Amino acid sequence: MTTTATEIASLLFTSNGHIVAATGTTTTPDIVAREGHRDALTITQHPVETGASITDHAFKMPAEVRLEYGFSNSSIQALGSDFDSFSLTDLVDGNLGEGFVKEIYAQLLALQSARTLCQVVTSKRLYKNMLIASIETETTAETAYAMHVSVTCQEVIIASTVTSSISSSDQSDASSTAATVNSGQQQLSEVSNQTSVAAQDPSS
Repeated sequence: MTTTATEIASLLFTSNGHIVAATGTTTTPDIVAREGHRDALTITQHPVETGASITDHAFKMPAEVRLEYGFSNSSIQALGSDFDSFSLTDLVDGNLGEGFVKEIYAQLLALQSARTLCQVVTSKRLYKNMLIASIETETTAETAYAMHVSVTCQEVIIASTVTSSISSSDQSDASSTAATVNSGQQQLSEVSNQTSVAAQDPSS
């Protein structure tokens, strides 16, 4: 997922926080209750030789962010989500937005199940290549028509690899067909050509 500077600015200032899936699905909460950011470095426990590159003995762990979002069936967003299927009966019965929270919950579960890469926009930072690691929510009598959900997202570190192919003819007889390797200057040494032969008496 590539993002230009203009797109990043637009995402950051569009809302206090939301999740944008690679499929184009956007999950925008009615309220952002909390955002928890975690960045960790794994450092070797054994001694490091003086002068050694420290980066060879420590590596960055995937970034994690914990989002606590709030959604309500009576919010402006919930009412707006029902405009496409608007009916006078729903308006009279007060059913507009009734299924909004269920739809949002199902949407988050679907993104997690499909392992869909997402961008996570927070008030402090834009995360890319994130997967939904966990979803936690609880329903009580007081929150039957609302949802407070905790979503933990973890970064997927994307790496690029380079491969090269070698002709099979180069490997048929490596001593004669392999590429020449520069081994630098070599020091020659004399080798004795004397051979000791032990005579044995056949009668012994």
